[in-house]
Amino acid sequence: MSGTSFDNYGIADWKWEFLRRNSRYQKAYRAVEWLKKRARRENVSSFFKGFGLLEPIHFLNLTNRLQERLHLGHPPLKKDSQQPGEWVGSLPSPQRAAHEFQYSPVQLFPIVALYEQEDFGEHYSGHRHDEEPGQLTAREHQVIVVFDTRCKWEEISSALKQELEPHLSKRRIQILKYRDYLAVWDLWQKNYSADEIAPKLWPEENETKGGRDVDTGEKGSLLQRVYDHKNAVEELIDETFPPRNRRNTQIKK
Repeated sequence: MSGTSFDNYGIADWKWEFLRRNSRYQKAYRAVEWLKKRARRENVSSFFKGFGLLEPIHFLNLTNRLQERLHLGHPPLKKDSQQPGEWVGSLPSPQRAAHEFQYSPVQLFPIVALYEQEDFGEHYSGHRHDEEPGQLTAREHQVIVVFDTRCKWEEISSALKQELEPHLSKRRIQILKYRDYLAVWDLWQKNYSADEIAPKLWPEENETKGGRDVDTGEKGSLLQRVYDHKNAVEELIDETFPPRNRRNTQIKK
């Protein structure tokens, strides 16, 4: 083993080194290469039955299944002497070490996974003030991050940044509503009605979205916004000093 070749290996590189030494993978690679050459000959079937398959399968589909099962990609070599299309229908050669590729043939998914409240359903938060502490779960504004500690920090931080960005953008948009939340709350405490709050806070929108239907009396979208903001701010205020033994419920705003 070269002292320098393996210095910068990540977990995906090591996975490939183990896989390429596996006798079953070596046999599968040789079988695929044999089938690929066989399929190029005239009047020879491209279908194959083996590896415990119940029905014959085209060798390309067989290769695809093996790639999916083993999480293999098609990384180009650092010194790529292959012709375009040479990878088609092939598996990465077990004769090649991981550092000979531009990146590891083994693809690890996911390096980082993020879970929101709805991914777990409704659980107790696990807080010591809960009546029945249970499985820890994310609150409405939180995500639970699970990452593969075998990966290098550079890989983790890059994946985390990519996965976290949509969540940060979504939460930031909601925070931008907080000014209006408080404005609705403060006016409501001064005994303003929704019909009075809407034109006061959003006078331009009130001309097209405000008021009630003259026939049915149903709230327009702007009046509904007032009630939605009122409900949202009430929950935000309440959760700053929650009563004891209250379950961690989902908040939809």
